[in-house]
Amino acid sequence: STDIINIKETLIYFSFPFLKKTIETKKAPPAFLFQFLQMVFYYESNDHVVYAGRDKYENEILLKNCFDDVDVWFHCDQISSAHVYLRLKSGESIETIDESILMDCCQLVKHCSIEGNKMRKVDVVYTLASNLRKTRAMDVGQVSFRDEKLVHRFKKIRDGRGTQPRFVFM
Repeated sequence: STDIINIKETLIYFSFPFLKKTIETKKAPPAFLFQFLQMVFYYESNDHVVYAGRDKYENEILLKNCFDDVDVWFHCDQISSAHVYLRLKSGESIETIDESILMDCCQLVKHCSIEGNKMRKVDVVYTLASNLRKTRAMDVGQVSFRDEKLVHRFKKIRDGRGTQPRFVFM
């Protein structure tokens, strides 16, 4: 539908600035982009774009296509979960992200984890995508950190049942 196309164009425009000229000239975006858009869940939280993979294969695609200095990666600590990315706004840093947005991302990563969704509390780690390390020896969707000191932690994230979710599905 037209609404879906407009949402995708808006998402491309703001999340993939290098494609701005493509949209303005009404040229077709690269094929990989629509494959990427169809595979990933997109959300909005307080005017921030948040996206998450559905499984380890989509996590791998997200890892290869994220922007190192403007994407913040979230994951349940020590258990399998989705990779959730928050796109930072211009001038924003990992230290200045509003706490309500951080909590939204933590709730989303807990909700998207098969194990974490069944647990009352989970720990969530988050860091800039530039701090993620992927080697050929690692399994699909698996990552480690370049510098453990740059990893932020939220302890004991409870599930958000009974509260109104703040996410808008895009």
